[in-house]
Amino acid sequence: MKSRSISHAGIFVFILTILNLGGLEVNPVKAEDAAIERMSKSSQSKIGSTRESSIDIAQIQNLQVAGTWSGLLFQQAGGTEPVFLYSFELSQNGNEVTGTSRIQIPDSDYYGVMQLTGRIEGDQLIFQENSITEQNPEPGTYWCLKGGSLDIKIFDGGGHLRGAWSDPGCAPGFVSVELDPENPPCDDTELQVTYDQSSSNYHSYITANSVCALSEAGCNRDAVFSTMLSQTRFIAPTSETSRVENCKLTVLNIPGPFGEDHIRTTINLANYSIRNYTRANHALHPGRVTRTLVESDGRIYVLTYGEGIGSFPSLNSYLAPGTWNDVDRGLIEAVSEGSQLK
Repeated sequence: MKSRSISHAGIFVFILTILNLGGLEVNPVKAEDAAIERMSKSSQSKIGSTRESSIDIAQIQNLQVAGTWSGLLFQQAGGTEPVFLYSFELSQNGNEVTGTSRIQIPDSDYYGVMQLTGRIEGDQLIFQENSITEQNPEPGTYWCLKGGSLDIKIFDGGGHLRGAWSDPGCAPGFVSVELDPENPPCDDTELQVTYDQSSSNYHSYITANSVCALSEAGCNRDAVFSTMLSQTRFIAPTSETSRVENCKLTVLNIPGPFGEDHIRTTINLANYSIRNYTRANHALHPGRVTRTLVESDGRIYVLTYGEGIGSFPSLNSYLAPGTWNDVDRGLIEAVSEGSQLK
C-alpha cells in the first residue's frame, strides 16, 4: 500500500488554463517547497515559504501551544499526493504535550485522526503520532504516523508551527499550521473560527500563483504584502480599492438572489497573511479564506486556502480557482507596475 497525501489535480489543471501555478516540493531543509513543486507539476512553477524567526528567548519559559492549530501538511515526491489539510488539538502540562492530529484530503471523505505526544524544547515542538484512532483512507493507501520538530512562533493574536516531518515508511514533508483563535476575531460574534470536517457540507480548496521574481526590483514579501493591503480587491473578489485594515468589513455581492455578502478581514503581519471570515448574511457562511505570501526558488507566491461548511460546497470549490486567479491577476499587475516605477 502507498502512503497518502492530498489530491488537487483537477483543480490545478483548471487553474493552469488561466495562470501559472505554484507546485509543492519538500526535503528535510525545505520541505514545504518540495510539496508545492509537486502541486505544480502540472503547472510550471514552484511554491514554498521561508521559515520565520523564532520567538524571543525570554518568552520560551512561558511558551504555550495548547489549543487548535490548523493549516496544511505537504509531502515530498514518493507519496501519492502533495498536500493535505492538517490540524492539531493540543493540551499541555509543563513542557509535555498530548493531543490529536487530523489529516484530510480536501473535498473528500478520506481522513485520519492520530493520537500524539510531544514536548517543548526551547522554541521547538517535538511531536510524534503514536496511533491511528479513527480513519477512512483512500482505497489502496494508508496514513503515515508522522513525527518531527516544529518551530514555534507566538505573537499577539496568534502563532504558527512550522517544520519538517518524517516517517520511515513514507516520503517526508513539511507542516505549516496557524493557531485558531479561541474567540471570534474583532469581537464579531457572527464569525465562526472552526469547521467540522466531518460535516457533509465541509469543503476546502487550495490555489497558488507566482507573483514576481526576487531578482526584480521591489519583489520581496514586505513590498508585495504592502501592495496586497493597499487595496481590498487584492484580498477579496471585489472592485473595492480602499486600503485593508485589521478587522475591515467588506461588502461583496455573490451573483444570485442572496443580497449583500459581508466578510471580516484579519491581518497577520508576522506570517504575511490575511484571513477573510464570512458573516451571517454571506451566501457561503460559515467559512474563511486565508491568503499567504510564501517564498521559494527565487520567487514570491500567493497561496489561497479556503474552507467552510456553508451552502453550495461543491460549487464553491469548483468556482474558487477561477475567482482567486482573477484576484491574483490584479495583485500581480499592481506589483509589476510598482516595480517598473522604481
